[in-house]
Amino acid sequence: MQQASFLRSVSKLLEKGYSISEALVLLELQYNRNRAFPIREIREALQSGSPIYEALAEKGIPSDIVGYLYFASEHGNLILGLKEGSEILEKREKLRRMFMENMRYPVVLLILLGLMMTLMVQFLFPQFHSLFSSVDLTLPLATRIFISLFDYLPIFLYLVAVSLVLLALYFHFHYQRKSAHAQLYPFLRIPFLSVAVKTYLTHYFAFQFGHLLKGGLSISEALHMFETQEYIRFFKEEAALLQAELRGGHALSEVIGANPYYLPELYQIILFGQSNGRLGEELIVYSEMLIEQAEEQFQRYVILVQPVLFAIVGSIVLFLFLSVMIPVFRLFQSL
Repeated sequence: MQQASFLRSVSKLLEKGYSISEALVLLELQYNRNRAFPIREIREALQSGSPIYEALAEKGIPSDIVGYLYFASEHGNLILGLKEGSEILEKREKLRRMFMENMRYPVVLLILLGLMMTLMVQFLFPQFHSLFSSVDLTLPLATRIFISLFDYLPIFLYLVAVSLVLLALYFHFHYQRKSAHAQLYPFLRIPFLSVAVKTYLTHYFAFQFGHLLKGGLSISEALHMFETQEYIRFFKEEAALLQAELRGGHALSEVIGANPYYLPELYQIILFGQSNGRLGEELIVYSEMLIEQAEEQFQRYVILVQPVLFAIVGSIVLFLFLSVMIPVFRLFQSL
């Protein structure tokens, strides 16, 4: 939240006519009480000749937000980039808090339920087993399944730990060496993640590309800007591929329409924008609508998380109840 507040404050001071250096001096007095945000280091980096997006990249600002500032600086509207960056960070924090609030109670219930189940397996079910053995009866199926699940739990946890280690080794030695396109492509085969990845890439491309075109750059010049930036590796590679296709005589709309990394609507927006000569404006409007729709969709998914988890907890409680009560009824019947 500090990052969003900082970017928003800088944009407001720039709007009032302050230079970046003056704005940082004023903000340093405000943030001086909290050493967690290094404004002094940012100001010193600017004084040494680094652009603001490079100075912020070294201080933990997410790379996609740094990319916003890079493109905003290049098309001459740094204030817009600061505002957009702060709004995105604020939305992320808002959604994160919403998710944590919806997860809090179900997770607490699952932890308490896990403790209760452990105590029952350790103390109650052994008593059931001894008692049933003394009267020459077998434990009910539900109880035996429950005990077996706990017997195999250490093996399951071991397999999970080994899988995580292997996954980390694969990520370190192989996955990171792939191109950005190759890294993202497997996610396009997973329905939910596919929509999320395509929405993010489409919004980012439409917003930044639209502002570059609106700022007076040609399509080729705008793609060159994407290729020269170092903050989003996917778009650096993507720009080189798009330029190669355009030099081969293909239209931008045609290339985007055949690209699996974007939402299908982007192709139609580009066609519409090129037909009325307002491609930049159409892309910007589309990107703003897209981020609003994505935020609403994510909120709906987050709201669904809590009832789903409560349903899981309820199912476990029901199974636990049956695994305890059925042996009791069986004993009564045997008397």
